[in-house]
Amino acid sequence: MGNKINICMVIGLFKPFVGGAEKQAELLGKTLLKNNVDVSLITSLQSGVVVDCNQDSFPVKRIGLPGLGKISDFIFAVTIFVKLLLDRKRVDIIHVHQALLPSFASVAAAKLLKKPVLIKCSNSGPRFDLDYFAQTVILGKYMAKFLAKNTDIFVAINEEVGLQLKTWGVEKKRIVYIPNGVFIEHWKISENELFSQLKVKSENKQINLITVCSLSSKKDLGTLIQALEILKMEIPFKLFMLGKGPLREQLEMQVKNSGLEKYVTFVGKVDSSVVQQYLRDSDIFILPSITEGVSNALLEAMAAGVLCIASDIPGNRKVITHLDNGLLFKVGDIDALSDSIRTLSIDTGISKKTALSAQKRIQDFEIGTISRHYLKVYDDLLKKHNKS
Repeated sequence: MGNKINICMVIGLFKPFVGGAEKQAELLGKTLLKNNVDVSLITSLQSGVVVDCNQDSFPVKRIGLPGLGKISDFIFAVTIFVKLLLDRKRVDIIHVHQALLPSFASVAAAKLLKKPVLIKCSNSGPRFDLDYFAQTVILGKYMAKFLAKNTDIFVAINEEVGLQLKTWGVEKKRIVYIPNGVFIEHWKISENELFSQLKVKSENKQINLITVCSLSSKKDLGTLIQALEILKMEIPFKLFMLGKGPLREQLEMQVKNSGLEKYVTFVGKVDSSVVQQYLRDSDIFILPSITEGVSNALLEAMAAGVLCIASDIPGNRKVITHLDNGLLFKVGDIDALSDSIRTLSIDTGISKKTALSAQKRIQDFEIGTISRHYLKVYDDLLKKHNKS
């Protein structure tokens, strides 16, 4: 790519409100800066957050009027539209994270300004972006149709997203497949270090299990707790739950009723550096979700050399091949999940095989590789628009 291009990212929330989409936006933005790209980001103004936030190497503009519930959402959308019009000379491409209300304002502005626009869809299955938008926002169905018709490129993070986009009438030529990425340099684990790590862990009497996710219904942590209830008399283990969410009290009660209080620790939400340390000290990472795009936590666990077990859904199949670089189990299948934990806890042969294969597989998700896919999309978009 020749001349430096200017990418304006748009996302509903950003640091310090960190979820999967927010983490990916930050990671991609920082990586693009190293590739002759100027990056700026528009996000919503939230109570208690510093307005002139430029702490992440690229400008972050927080706009809108917080504290008014749904009204704040629509004010934010209007201010996105106005902001993009005002910044039109400084923006080459508008890159929206998630096909939700901010994307409607972004695409409307892009059409008026004749600027290329792409939307990354972050969720598949029941929480697929366009479906969720249509179901939860006033006039959302009509706005989602507008997005489906007028967005230049949709980025699908897995094949299920692509299929769901097609149900909205999005043609194959407007869909590109780019998964989430992970900064592997944070981990820097060699094959010798990996096997040494596995040997040390296998010599420990206690198996350290970990899950990193929101404590919400879509993560299906109840199934994990029931699987552990089966195993508590067979395997010495400790589960560390990292994350917060609306189901914490319910899950704590389930743990108590299952007699697992001494086996399960609710750590809560912690900084990424603390997550890294927990992962390094863990033997098996477990992700029992009902729906996922491509899980950041799963990618990070794999990069850290932790053995991985995940539910058999499209987002997880994008990362894990069963019995190759991890184990998959049927969603909600308590016995299958307990069998998977038992297998990786006891069978060192499978553990070594999956760990080594996982280290090869994770290279495909390295953020430098992912950013190059985006650079190609940006280049193609600009060429197309320059011709028209």
